[in-house]
Amino acid sequence: FILVVFCTVAKVFAQEKDSVESGQEAFDFLILNGKIIDRFTFLGRDFGRKIPSTNLDVMYYFNTGWYMNASIFKFLDQNVPYQYNFSLGYQTDLSSKTDLNLSYSQFFVAEDSKVTGIQNMGLLQGTFGLDWNYLYSTIQVQALCYEKPDIFLISKHSRYFEFDQKLFKVFIVAFEPSFSFTYGTSRFYYLGGFEENHDQTALTIDQFKFLSWDINFPVNFEWNNWIIEFQHRLVIPRNTPDFDESVSGLVFGCQLFYTIPIKK
Repeated sequence: FILVVFCTVAKVFAQEKDSVESGQEAFDFLILNGKIIDRFTFLGRDFGRKIPSTNLDVMYYFNTGWYMNASIFKFLDQNVPYQYNFSLGYQTDLSSKTDLNLSYSQFFVAEDSKVTGIQNMGLLQGTFGLDWNYLYSTIQVQALCYEKPDIFLISKHSRYFEFDQKLFKVFIVAFEPSFSFTYGTSRFYYLGGFEENHDQTALTIDQFKFLSWDINFPVNFEWNNWIIEFQHRLVIPRNTPDFDESVSGLVFGCQLFYTIPIKK
C-alpha cells in the first residue's frame, strides 16, 4: 500500500518513454551476468536451511526478440552439486503498453545428488506485462516439468526510478521497488522425499494455494556497459506443511552485468 501511494505521488519521476529511436542501427547483445545471495529461496521457502548460492549466466539476445541463455548454479554447501541450465526464449512488445515473454529452460545435474528428480527438470513459462503508468505489472504462468509437475501463477508489480543526474558525474543510479505474490501447487516437496514420512502430504501439496509473497528493493549503479545491482528482499512463505521449517526473512544479494553490443 505504501509503495502504491508513493508511486502515485512520484509518477512524474518514473516510467518515462524510451529515448531510443526506432530508426537507429539494430544490435544484438551478449550479456554476462554473475550473482551471489546469502540465502537461497524457492517460492519463498528456504526449507529451514540458510544456504548461500551463486550463479553465472551468458545470454545472447537477438534484435528479433529471440534469446538463448546458459547458466551454472552452485549452492555453497558441499552436499549440493552444481546445476546447469539452458534456456531458449522470445520477447516482444504487443503494443506501447504491453509485452509478452515466452521461454523454456532445461536443468541438468551432472553429479549424483541426494535430492531425487532434479537431474532432469524443465521450466516452461509465459509472462504478460502491462505498463499502466503508475506501476508495471506482470502475470506469469510457470509449469515445472518433472515426474510430478507443478503449476505456478506469479503476480508482480514494480516501478522504475532513475536519477536525472549522474552520481559523481559517472554512475547512473536507478532503483525498482516491487512486490509479488505466488500461487500454485506444491508437488516439488516430492523431490525431497517428504511424502514417505507424512500421510497427509499428497492431500496438501496437490492443492493450488497461496505460496508466498515478497518485497524487493534493488539499487543499480550503471557505468558504460557495466551494471552492479544490490538486492534487498523480504521473503514471506505461506501455507507451508508442518515438516517445512521455512521462515520469513531478508535476503541480500549482489549482481554484476556486462553487456556487449554486437552490430548487425
